[in-house]
Amino acid sequence: MKRSDIIKSKSLIAIDATAIESSEPQKPSVWASHHRRLTRRQSDRPGMWKNENSPVLRGIMDLCADDGIEELTIKKAAQIGGSESVRNFIGYCAHNDPDPIMLVLPSEDIGRRIMARRILPLFQDTPCLSRLMTNRANDTQLTGVYLANGFTLQLAWSGSPGSLSADPQRVVINDEVDKFVEWSGRESDPVSLARMRTQTYSNRLIINISTPTIPSGMISRLFDSSPIKLYPFFSCLKCGAWQRIVFQRIRWEKFDEKNPDLLASMIRKRKAAWYECDSCGCSIKSGNEKWRFLQTVTWATLDQVIEGPPGGQRIIGDLPESYKVGCHIWAAHATWIEWHDIASAFIAAKADRLGLQNFSNSWLGEVFQEQVESPKRSTLIRKSESEHPVDKVPSWAGVLVATADTQKDHFWYTLRAWGNGRRSVLVKHGKVETLNMLEELCLHTNYQVIDRNGSVVASMMPSLLLIDSGGHRTQEVYLFAESNPDRIFPTKGASHQQRSPVVSRRVSYKSPGEKESVVDVQLQMFDVGHYKDELARLQQTSESDPDHWQLNDKVDDEYISQMSSQHKVMVRSKSGQRMIWETISSGARDHLWDCEVLQCVSADIVHANLLPTELELIDERKFAAESESRMENLIKGDDGDWLMSYKGRW
Repeated sequence: MKRSDIIKSKSLIAIDATAIESSEPQKPSVWASHHRRLTRRQSDRPGMWKNENSPVLRGIMDLCADDGIEELTIKKAAQIGGSESVRNFIGYCAHNDPDPIMLVLPSEDIGRRIMARRILPLFQDTPCLSRLMTNRANDTQLTGVYLANGFTLQLAWSGSPGSLSADPQRVVINDEVDKFVEWSGRESDPVSLARMRTQTYSNRLIINISTPTIPSGMISRLFDSSPIKLYPFFSCLKCGAWQRIVFQRIRWEKFDEKNPDLLASMIRKRKAAWYECDSCGCSIKSGNEKWRFLQTVTWATLDQVIEGPPGGQRIIGDLPESYKVGCHIWAAHATWIEWHDIASAFIAAKADRLGLQNFSNSWLGEVFQEQVESPKRSTLIRKSESEHPVDKVPSWAGVLVATADTQKDHFWYTLRAWGNGRRSVLVKHGKVETLNMLEELCLHTNYQVIDRNGSVVASMMPSLLLIDSGGHRTQEVYLFAESNPDRIFPTKGASHQQRSPVVSRRVSYKSPGEKESVVDVQLQMFDVGHYKDELARLQQTSESDPDHWQLNDKVDDEYISQMSSQHKVMVRSKSGQRMIWETISSGARDHLWDCEVLQCVSADIVHANLLPTELELIDERKFAAESESRMENLIKGDDGDWLMSYKGRW
């Protein structure tokens, strides 16, 4: 794929083993220059690389060679072959695209060791590369390699600004960036210094790769700032459903053993763990089944949809127009790490803070955060056993509110009925594609009101819709809100302390590039942390609480997963420590969680605690029904002046 094509196609995701060969037949595949000799000598050198044993890393190598990518960030678990795949790319460039490359490592000692044990054997043992090596001693050193075709590989390390400020480079590879020497303040940080070496090349490439440590670590910041985030998806061997591998779907047997170390040993020795399909619930076992499962890998973003069987799959959905791509891979993506290895490592580590940090960083490839509070999945499952029917409003509810979370090409929404004392029940939730569909569902649809016996006693429309202003669709959302300012309110999380948890503010929005187009809306600014705390509290309420937070009888696993996707963690920095809400795992969907946070905001806007009680609502509905019936009878009557007969009721 050419760099100019990325804006037209908006897709970098159609990655397979032959992607590069099919588009440019004259070039061998990414791994060919290094692994031709590995395949040839497989019998006499056990443990050598085979693509089938690292199917996820094939996609990583293809991304490295994609002309449409300018900066690739790989957040990974430890010892799963990520750095080796990038070294394969060095061999590919040396043979097919001999432009200068700079390899940046945390220190000079580590750099020289990697050069001696990994890089030089790559050149010496690969026939097509060894033929390009010269006889000059200065051309093969622990600080660099120079080939006869003009290719140069230069070693640099984070503690030496001089080594990072040398000759121009087309490719810069920052390996283990979270272990780089801390920025001193006198020079730019090592990643920025290395990036500047590529400025003279229009086809530059920067690769950042590391196991993460803390949220403020370099690899996490680079990954979070990547507009395109790719994840490997796999097809179930039984139902064919495409899904990510997530730690929460790994299951293991429940042995009657309290000692975590003994329990971990039992699970590993008996291989008593498996993976549960997110769609059909079937068990994917270790060994051959896991190996075949991993062979189906296809890369996509969380907003894209994969359809069709492996080998004939189609990826539906566009991408942001960006040259920066982030990838995440963890221990389960390695064929040599089994489900029971991961389960036993977690069980042995979870009782110890340092053990949990190691498991989070080295196994999950995620930053470590001290969890302070987390919505309990078991509580949500228990609440999902509710008998309240979906699409129905209970008779004790005084108002129905809709909330929506804005995404690139769709909207997630919830409808929740609120009653006196902030009591509430989920009426409906889901996803729609357009604002017109959202408006029809959340503003113009009548929902039946039922009593405790299930009898219909009235009907109710949503009173208002709170919608996320959406950073990339702000103008569209504001125009939508301006069309019905009394019922549609855009929302935005406040970036600073406010005088109250939610503040209504009049905003005039001028679209970039349109001088005369101004939109006036009533923006609801809210304290994100306050309302996330409130939502977490409400989830724990029981039927005896006056603000009981309920679900309906059609809540699905998608809703439960999204509602348990965030936790409150302690974050430490140089300025101190603070508690914030973060997604539990990278890329986890939390759109319905955001919708329910907005529901808590709406409860304050409509003053849910002051809504009429159930008895008062019954009387109001009874009086309204009697008045309507009397009016109909008077209009239909043939005698007298119906207007005068209604005297005293005006």
